[in-house]
Amino acid sequence: MKRVLVFIICAGFVIEKDIPNIESVITLSDGLLIEWSWKGNADSIDGFKIKVWIVESQQQGYFKLVNGDQIPGLTLNHNALEEFDQEKLPKSKPRIIVISDAEAREVKIDGIKYNKMHEIRILTYDGREDGPLSGPTRIRLIKPDEAINVIAAQRQNNDCVATVATNLTIDGETYYHLRNIYL
Repeated sequence: MKRVLVFIICAGFVIEKDIPNIESVITLSDGLLIEWSWKGNADSIDGFKIKVWIVESQQQGYFKLVNGDQIPGLTLNHNALEEFDQEKLPKSKPRIIVISDAEAREVKIDGIKYNKMHEIRILTYDGREDGPLSGPTRIRLIKPDEAINVIAAQRQNNDCVATVATNLTIDGETYYHLRNIYL
């Protein structure tokens, strides 16, 4: 009697999907246009998910000398209360936009709130799972009043601050104003 030994070897290979990279965030009159790159195989995914969080921040105002002049001006600092981190996600629940097109490389997002900090990340998805998240991009659209155009401050890496200098004249008195946004 012959005995036959059969060995069945099962090996699971994880195919790491390439991570999308946010290339640009463009402000539109009614939202944002997000453009990204991705070098993976479009046949291996169903599309992309864009996640948008609102990041907690606080505002502090104080008077100091502005632009080296001996005139005190109001300085407003906007500071994120949540650390900018590649691994850690913001605490709020994200808004998720699903793009069911593996060839897509841009999306228009509406409903972005002025004077709120937003964090944006992108990932691929297929029928079974979501891929890894892209690195974060933070943006804040500032619209303090109708006299000032919309200003966008954007951060993708380390240390980003946007400063807006304006002045306001009331009854012949000029008041200087600096707005610092730390993303």
